[in-house]
Amino acid sequence: MVFAGGRDLAALRAEGLEPDALAAGTAQVVTLVPGDTAQAAAQKETAGWPHRVLADPGAEITNGFAGLSGIAAPAVYVLDPNQRLVGARGLEGGAAGLGAWIADMLAQGGHGRAETIVQRAAPALLIPRALDPEDCDWLIGLWHNGERDDGTVAVGASAGGGVQVVPTTKRREDYY
Repeated sequence: MVFAGGRDLAALRAEGLEPDALAAGTAQVVTLVPGDTAQAAAQKETAGWPHRVLADPGAEITNGFAGLSGIAAPAVYVLDPNQRLVGARGLEGGAAGLGAWIADMLAQGGHGRAETIVQRAAPALLIPRALDPEDCDWLIGLWHNGERDDGTVAVGASAGGGVQVVPTTKRREDYY
């Protein structure tokens, strides 16, 4: 995340902030600029900024990050895939070495594990056509009409015509 603060993107770019340095590796870059959406769009176009630009009216988000981190805008914040702050760096001293710093922060935020795609089902046993449709309807009918309770709330036939709290059934069921 790049917070422009009181500077516009063209001025930051003229001071040496190159968009290519921000996109180290597979980083997704979001730039916040003060003002409304029209001003943000104008800054993006004027600077030829290739990254996503968001408007920060009143600089509320920028000031919030600056207050929490102690680093005033313009600044770069690197977040990990879980949106935790990995590192923050002010841009007052220029953008020299920024690409290497971002690459280092991204490596720290990677948690050392490659992205995995879960291709297994939830831990439930599914047996297709184990019961006849009539048996399924009977079991569903028991659930809707039979006696049962969920914690302290009686439902179904045991509720006596509605959902009600039954204090005598309040008990833990996670041990015996």
